[in-house]
Amino acid sequence: MNDAATLGHGFLKELEAEAAVSRKCLERIPENLFDWKPHEKSMTMGYLALLVAEIPKWNALQNVSDDALAASFYLKNQGQVLYETPKKESIAPSINHLVHHRGQLTVYMRLNDIAVPSIYGPSADDRGF
Repeated sequence: MNDAATLGHGFLKELEAEAAVSRKCLERIPENLFDWKPHEKSMTMGYLALLVAEIPKWNALQNVSDDALAASFYLKNQGQVLYETPKKESIAPSINHLVHHRGQLTVYMRLNDIAVPSIYGPSADDRGF
């Protein structure tokens, strides 16, 4: 099986597309708003931007085989297994985690009059509304 046909390659292409769109958002966040948050219980904009920037770096999909993705992923605390799942079942939720936090970031952007870029289609800022 060539690399283009692996499950990991498919996830990598999706992650690369999401990362490119995320980069368009991140480029618009000014440093002077890193400490801003909409509510005392909310994350700061800087921390949220950091999450959006860092999640794609969790990427270990470049040369992974389907067999490796079928192996178990374990979340442990001091050697005790807290959670176990096939690695391939953790990838889509991780990508969704990125998308979720990017969505939060676009709300923060809107609340600070920062133009929201096109993500899956034109935004209100792209259409001039």
